[in-house]
Amino acid sequence: MTAEPVGKANSIAPDQLAAKPSRSSGTAWHRLNVGLLTGTLIAGLVMGLRFVGVLQSAELQTFDWLMRLRPSEGRVDPRILVIEVTESDTNQYGYPLEDATLAELIQKLEKLQPRAIGLDMHRYQPRGQGRSALMTQFRQHQNLFSVCSFGLTDRNYRPAPEFSTQQLTQQMGFSDLIVDGLGSDVVRRQVLSYDPSLRPSSSPCITPYSLSFQLAFQFLAARGVQPIRVNADQNWQFGAVAFQKLPDRFGGYQSLTGHLSQILINYRTDLPAAQATLQQVLQGQVNRSLVENRIVLIGITAPVAKDVLNTPYGEMPGVWIHAHLVSQMLSAVLDRRPLIWSLPQWKALQWGDTLWVWAWASVGGILVWRCRSWLWLIAANGVAVLALTQLCLVILIQGGWMPLLPSLLALGLTSGSSQVLLTLDQRRKS
Repeated sequence: MTAEPVGKANSIAPDQLAAKPSRSSGTAWHRLNVGLLTGTLIAGLVMGLRFVGVLQSAELQTFDWLMRLRPSEGRVDPRILVIEVTESDTNQYGYPLEDATLAELIQKLEKLQPRAIGLDMHRYQPRGQGRSALMTQFRQHQNLFSVCSFGLTDRNYRPAPEFSTQQLTQQMGFSDLIVDGLGSDVVRRQVLSYDPSLRPSSSPCITPYSLSFQLAFQFLAARGVQPIRVNADQNWQFGAVAFQKLPDRFGGYQSLTGHLSQILINYRTDLPAAQATLQQVLQGQVNRSLVENRIVLIGITAPVAKDVLNTPYGEMPGVWIHAHLVSQMLSAVLDRRPLIWSLPQWKALQWGDTLWVWAWASVGGILVWRCRSWLWLIAANGVAVLALTQLCLVILIQGGWMPLLPSLLALGLTSGSSQVLLTLDQRRKS
């Protein structure tokens, strides 16, 4: 009998070896499948929570945080001047300012040939002496605008009763600033205009245009920008730039109204305009070059006026917010400075944001596939979070509002949940 070579009975042909997947290969594919499947489910859950508004407040605050991280733009808008009525001015000239003081201020400014003047003060009733002189300034200068409020019932926010019907629409702009009442009360949106039929019947503020819109319109029309009209999509078109009004859902917003022609404010990182004080103008200390062919905004910044609202950059006097709004329109049309945009969507379906969030959830699943230990997974997630945040910041500098918070949630929940599931599965099998 011939002895059988040792080990021959257990030998495996090379083709048989290739046909059987190794255990490690199967485990790797299993980890990847679990990660990707979990990521898909987590992405759907996160977007569902977003759809019903659970994430809205937190997303808006994250948006504000990213706005503050943007680098300085390095310069003010050279087309705007803000005349501040400071605390020193109110101490010297009184509060509220008399009509005679405002009439003198406007007279001195008009001599320096501004393109337009916006008086961010409500002057329904006479204040001291000089009412006739102030009304004369409005009749003589069609580039002079005042404000009223369509949302406040206090009669002091009404337009001047001396104004004609033509003046009520052509020399008035509403001063109403939309505040997100979501715990932080921040001004993030600019209203350009609204449908007059939606105006409260009791409001005598009949102008359908905001102060910032009126001033920007006056400036751009004088510059020969064409067309300036409502386009076929019912958006305001200034030259080549269309100010696309916000839909019911936009970025982190999940409950907007489509009745207003409103856009998100792309605040400048610095002051949006040059500045001077009431006293400097009245004493002739302001040069013509600071006023000529500019939009001049006049407003009270003294604390006594209590005209301060929250913005992504902290508290800001109302006149400076209006300056940001005017600057946004001028810069978008003349400088191609970006307006805030978001990923594509179809009506209320934010499919672009959904794909973005799913992609980052998938990244979480891939990290679980590659990182076998919790320590490596946490480190990898830290790197991914930094990369995601930096990417969203870079895109925001270009005007894009990416869903940072939902993406962070999807990334973290996917990697954590997948690792837990795989750990439990491994223990069960062992």
